[in-house]
Amino acid sequence: MRIKEILDRNIEGNLETDFYTPIRIEFPLNDSKEDELFYYRFINEKSSFIEISINSLTYKIVDITVTSLNDMSRLDENINFKEDLISQKGNLLVDINIFKGNPIVTNNNNFKIYKGNKIIYCILAKEDRKIIVKLSENVSVLLNSKRKVIGLIFTGFLENQWRELNESISASLNI
Repeated sequence: MRIKEILDRNIEGNLETDFYTPIRIEFPLNDSKEDELFYYRFINEKSSFIEISINSLTYKIVDITVTSLNDMSRLDENINFKEDLISQKGNLLVDINIFKGNPIVTNNNNFKIYKGNKIIYCILAKEDRKIIVKLSENVSVLLNSKRKVIGLIFTGFLENQWRELNESISASLNI
């Protein structure tokens, strides 16, 4: 999924954590409720599943849902996914040419999930990270030099949200 433009506007996101749907962040101001949604899905070999909903007319992200986290690695303290990146804040306009009349696109790739210090990192590609865009207080998007989404970073969990998220992750890993 490629980003067409980074708008220099702050965006409010509503974070929800739940046992059955571990993480969901909604961006209500990006959704007109009347327009069709496009869905871009990332699924890895362990069936971990992330879905990004995009408004078909505004090209803005309406929500990001982590549906399942079926594999997880502890974050190595020596890894820094944010190092040497151009840092921006803003709202994203998605290049919807990828959809080509199909409202759902699924990207089966081998993304990795890391957990540590109340942060969840979903690294979708091994490509060089160039830009980090703070979409809201709870999610940042990693982009490569061609503005392709190659990672998501979820932060800002309250203690009870982090506990519930860990219970959900533990249950899915023990199945």
